[in-house]
Amino acid sequence: MISSVHEFDRYADVRAALADPHLVPPPAESGPVGGMAWLRATVARFSSGDTHARRRALVEADLARLDPLVLRKAIALDPDDDARRASVRALADALAVPEPDAVVEAITIVAGAYFGDAHDTAADQAVAKLLTLMLPTDSGDDSALEAAANRIGLLVQACDATGNLIDHARRAAGGCPAGHDIETLLVETLRHDPPVRATRRMAIRDTRVAGVDIAEGELIILAVAAANRDPEVFTAPDTFELERSGPPSLTFGSPPRVCPGRDHAMAIAAGALSRDPDAPIADDRTSTGSPS
Repeated sequence: MISSVHEFDRYADVRAALADPHLVPPPAESGPVGGMAWLRATVARFSSGDTHARRRALVEADLARLDPLVLRKAIALDPDDDARRASVRALADALAVPEPDAVVEAITIVAGAYFGDAHDTAADQAVAKLLTLMLPTDSGDDSALEAAANRIGLLVQACDATGNLIDHARRAAGGCPAGHDIETLLVETLRHDPPVRATRRMAIRDTRVAGVDIAEGELIILAVAAANRDPEVFTAPDTFELERSGPPSLTFGSPPRVCPGRDHAMAIAAGALSRDPDAPIADDRTSTGSPS
């Protein structure tokens, strides 16, 4: 039982918490195979330790098969202006998942319940539909199910995080000079208006972050959006500046759990924003081109 909640919103403190091995994503309670609760309990995002490493490797293996350039071209040529749907379709096509339009519909439903209520009948049905598309009828063993669950999780991230990044960047572009650079627009959007504003961790052992004692079982909220505007790190943090210098945003996380799909997400976003199959791929690992 969680007895206390701590919140961190300074850049250095959020980075320190993300690096603390005693702070892990709160585990998700599982349910029947093929339902929403089962999905949340089976993906890398809500896992830790060796289980997380194994599941992350499944995601990385899927991503290794995908060329970011192909993703960029695919979404640039997609006439759908709905960023969430177009992002999922580009990724589903590249992963060779059957019936991409059905995948788009199901993933949109799953994404709506992914971070909320795991007891959602429509979401349960959508997860079951996705499994029928991703698994041959003779491949229902645990390893195949785990691989399929993490592929669904990857598609949900494309719908939710990448789709929202595109929408936020489109909104920011309205205040930018004509002919602005897509790469710098995306990098600054990730800092100024991130698609993921906060993330949670739970202590599996007593630990200490930024001088604060955190007891085993306590929850912490990491305010990523606030950390990205920390005035101790970013000059004029509330101003959207295309040519900003400084460290990278924390939107894609921080070691040891940096988002493995960063390059693919940025490629999809670049293609969607420019509608140019040859648009440059943004890289938010730095704002200036040097490593953090």
